[in-house]
Order: sequence, then structure tokens, then C-alpha cells
Amino acid sequence: MVASVEHAAENFASYPLVLCAFHRGEVSGASIYPAVWGTMLAARAEGIGSHLTTALPIFAGDGVADVLDVPPGEGWELAAAVPMGYPVGQWRVASRQPPHEVTHRNTWGADSGLSTASAFWPWTDKHQGS
Repeated sequence: MVASVEHAAENFASYPLVLCAFHRGEVSGASIYPAVWGTMLAARAEGIGSHLTTALPIFAGDGVADVLDVPPGEGWELAAAVPMGYPVGQWRVASRQPPHEVTHRNTWGADSGLSTASAFWPWTDKHQGS
């Protein structure tokens, strides 16, 4: 995963599309992130890779707004950027731990009361190249 993040950062300018999601007056993300996630899922169904980043809003949000001619003084803020493009290299289901190993109840480290035999989406060879 670290290699993917480094590749994304080093090649950000080469992405064919960057979706910029803006919000106004709603800082929790409740109104914008479901729409962004739905867009990412729809892109995935078409073979287009994407990843959500909040680094651009943190480090260059005002500059992005200027470049995109977002009306100043109306409260628009960049919530997230989603670079999109056709994947390079392997594209597969990420390996996952079983939910009971990463879920806690009431306090960190406490047993969640959940139990599964394996991760919900275990890695198999059928996921290669899809």
C-alpha cells in the first residue's frame, strides 16, 4: 500500500481526471462523502481506479479553488480530491484481516463479540487482473 501511495503522489499530474468535491457549511463530510464514494464505486465497475485523498484540500485547497474559479466568499471548501484513471500493474482485492481482529467493542482492544472464519473478501487467484 505504501508503494501505491508513493506512486500516486509522484504521478498526481498524470491522472486523466481528478474529481474535486466541495462542500459549503458542512464540515463533517456527511453530505459529500457518500456521493464521492458512490462515484468511486461506479468508476470501479467500469474498470477505472480511484482513491480519495484529503491531502490536496489540506495543503492546496485555496489554490485549487482559484484554479477552478470557485466563487470566493460563498463558503465553498474543497473536501476531497479523487484522482481517477486506468490502473497500472496489478489491480486486485486488497488482503483483509477477519473483522473480529480489527473490531473492538466499547474500548480499544476489547473483544467485539464478532467471529468469522476468514476475511469477508479473501484473496484468491480469480481476483488477479480484475
